[in-house]
This record gives sequence, structure tokens and C-alpha cells, in this order.
Amino acid sequence: MAYATVAELAEYLGLSDNLSAGVLASTEKTTRLSLALDAATSHIDNDTGRTFSSTTATKCLTPDGSYELQVPDLVSVTTLKIDTDANASWETTLSATNYELNKYHENIAAWPYEFIVRLDDVWPVPYANGRRKLVEIVGVWGWAATPEPIKQACLLLAGRLFQRANAVMGVQGFSDFGAFSVRNNDPDYRALIDTYKKPGIA
Repeated sequence: MAYATVAELAEYLGLSDNLSAGVLASTEKTTRLSLALDAATSHIDNDTGRTFSSTTATKCLTPDGSYELQVPDLVSVTTLKIDTDANASWETTLSATNYELNKYHENIAAWPYEFIVRLDDVWPVPYANGRRKLVEIVGVWGWAATPEPIKQACLLLAGRLFQRANAVMGVQGFSDFGAFSVRNNDPDYRALIDTYKKPGIA
């Protein structure tokens, strides 16, 4: 799912009058706007290493024997089980009183949980020559809502992609100083997404 709507992109590009009049919906521009939003969303996912939507799924994770278990972006937990003898049977189900969901970015609204602290014990240590993924979590993963900077980055990038059809050989237009090009690296785009990039993502 794109991080902004066709209507929002149309308004961003000054096409909302056509959209409200029903003109845009009957032309190929609607398809072009939608494709631009999808491409921008994929680009943001690649640039940040995250997906800013949510999905219910089961994930199996590898603990390291400490009190903290690093997890992918996590919205909520339905069930959390441990495979205590590495036989893939998930013998132990932990209750919510056995662990605590935590995040490093407490100061940013709606940031998902990033690690789980075990309150009653340490997480199991994987067997040296056996199974490594000893924790099974059924829950909602990703982000509960798309952050506003990510939506703005999506609109900015999708707007560039939509207008790229007007560029010839990368030239967007001309000024008093000659031709100017569509930039490969937009500083405003980078500023919007930088806070949300996972460590290690260039």
C-alpha cells in the first residue's frame, strides 16, 4: 500500500481541481499518479530498510541468551512462545507479565517496539549445532500508522517521478543559467527519511 493517496498527490501537484471535477479519473493521469506513488513507496522502503504499514504474521527469532531480544518493527504481540529444547515444538508460552516491550525511540510518536526485555529469566541460548530460532512471536509487525515525514517524502518523490515524463534526457527545464536536471539525490527527501533509516542502511 502506498504511503499517500492519489488524491493527496493530485493536490500536492496542483491537480486537485481536475480530480474533484472527475476529469482526472477519466484520463491516464490517475494511473500515472498511482504508479508514481507505488514506486516512491518501494524506494522509501529500500532507502530506510523498513515498511511503514502493518501486517499480522508469525516470526521466529534467534535470541542470544541475554535479557533483551532484538525484534523487527513490532506493533503488538498476540502470543510469544519459546522452544526450550530446540525441537521446534515451542513448549513454553510466555504471558505478558514475563516480558516487556520496549523501543529506543521513545520520543517519536507511534514508533514501533524494537526489543523485548525478559522479566522472569534470560532468553534461551541457541544450541551450537542445533536450531537457532528459538522464539516464536505471533503479532502485528511494521508500523501502526505511516509517519507524516514518510508521507511527505512519498509525495515529494512521487511528484518528481510523475513529472519526470516531462523531462528529456534528465533535463527538467531551462533557466537563465541553461538547462537544469532532475536530481538523483534530493536533500529534502533525505532529510525526511533519515530519522527512520535502520542502522547500517546507507
